[in-house]
Amino acid sequence: MTKCFTTLEVERYKLGTLMKYTDTDTLVVLDDQSFSKKFKSFRNIESVLPRIDNYVPIKGDIFIKDRKTKISLEPDNPSWNLDWDWEVNDEGPPKDKEEIFHDFFGELFFAPNELILTDYMPPNQKDYWDYFVFTKKKFLEQKKNYVFNNIKNLYFYKIAHDFLRPKEEKFTLPKSINTEEVELLYISHGQIVDFDTITPSKFPNLKKLILDTKIKSNKIPNFKKLEELFYDNHEKNITIENLDNLKHLMVGQAKLSDVELKKIYKIFGGKLKIYKENIKKVLKKRKISI
Repeated sequence: MTKCFTTLEVERYKLGTLMKYTDTDTLVVLDDQSFSKKFKSFRNIESVLPRIDNYVPIKGDIFIKDRKTKISLEPDNPSWNLDWDWEVNDEGPPKDKEEIFHDFFGELFFAPNELILTDYMPPNQKDYWDYFVFTKKKFLEQKKNYVFNNIKNLYFYKIAHDFLRPKEEKFTLPKSINTEEVELLYISHGQIVDFDTITPSKFPNLKKLILDTKIKSNKIPNFKKLEELFYDNHEKNITIENLDNLKHLMVGQAKLSDVELKKIYKIFGGKLKIYKENIKKVLKKRKISI
């Protein structure tokens, strides 16, 4: 006798093997607005296994669908191979539709912010094999219940045809991710953060906040456990004085004025690191008396 499946059972069946990845503690959420067929071939929840032969320029393959499908990182007609008169048009040659696949892994994923943020790259799932768990943001936004419950490292990337010029839009947080255990939150450019959705109540265990994007606010909320902070914002000064537990400010020293440095020292003391140096050394180099 043929069994009749309920709508819920059919939905679970469609997700099938994808669901075995939902127990991951590290998640890469991809807002894909490119024309790349390679990215479009990813499942809603995908295992991504890089095999890199060379990093600069990046060469190799990406294995998806439980290592059953291999995708080359190299585009068929890369713009860098085209003859181009830069004096006539300094914007450069048109990009191949698959060039974003190469650029994403070569520039954003494995060399974040020109290697400044390599300490905050996603850890892979070594308990199984060296893969990363990716999911599509559109998929998550359609889900009303939690799909991921155990996330500790959460990454949001936005890509367009040209990875340097994604359309800037307000960042939104899908409700299908339980963020209570998140310790590291990384948001790449093109996603404007205003802290309407990134709040201390939603991220009570946040320890590392990496905002490689615009911030529509002049103050970081009081995340009680936050220890490390990076922001890349040239438009305004960011107030951090309410971050009681801050130990490491990953901001270039040139972005901080003497007045700001002195104020930060008075609030956090001599143990704070500014980028990769102790704040006392920074003050001494600048000849700022304390």
